[in-house]
Amino acid sequence: MNADNDPRSDDEIELPKPPDGDVGDEVIRLEEPDETPTPSKAAPPLSAQHPPSGPASVTEKKSKPETGAADKPKTDEAPLVRPGLGGPKAALIVGVALLVGAMIAAALRISGLEGAGFADSTLAVFYVLFQTLLHTMTGLAALLIAAKVAGRELGKAELGLARMLAAVGAFALVANLNIPIPGRIDELALAALAYTLVVWLVNRLSRMEVGVVVLAHAMILIVVALGSLLDGAYADAKSTLGPPRAREAPAAETTPADPGPADPGP
Repeated sequence: MNADNDPRSDDEIELPKPPDGDVGDEVIRLEEPDETPTPSKAAPPLSAQHPPSGPASVTEKKSKPETGAADKPKTDEAPLVRPGLGGPKAALIVGVALLVGAMIAAALRISGLEGAGFADSTLAVFYVLFQTLLHTMTGLAALLIAAKVAGRELGKAELGLARMLAAVGAFALVANLNIPIPGRIDELALAALAYTLVVWLVNRLSRMEVGVVVLAHAMILIVVALGSLLDGAYADAKSTLGPPRAREAPAAETTPADPGPADPGP
């Protein structure tokens, strides 16, 4: 039979008859497979297959940890004047106590000198008070210089001022003690040691920073002392001079006398 004239469709296939001839023709229809994908085998969306190559979305940016700030080295160091060992009030109380002790020691030391009176002791008390307060302020300037040299912030100025009052008060107290050693160099050396120990203990500085504070404070002290010496020398020079010179009055101009008429002679 010609395949072109076969009325059956292409997907119908005639099977050969069985040998016994009792069973009729059996036609098996082959169904074409369904090409529609099941939901489980559905292809992923195009956006998932080909992610965009442009900049990340806002969600992706937020999900990424910001490591830039964490990777940066910390350059900020602790300030030079750090809290600890009591606040400004505690340091102020210690400083005032040392100052009062220094004023009493100065009064006792002066009163023990021959010919000293109450006025001399009172003058010594006010002198110690003035010098201690003055060099407490200059000590704060020394702390500021040390902070600039170390490349650090100063910190709380009131705390540094109170601690410097304690350090200068310790210096004044030891310097005015009447140590039974000839001369005054021993008291000054011990006073400088006491000042250095207080600065180191209350501020917890390194040896280099303590050295910068002590050196800067000593230089300021020398400048102030030179100013006082120059002022005293100038005052002494003025006291030895006499009164201001009187200005001489300008000489009055005199006109020559008129000789009168000439004598005609004989």
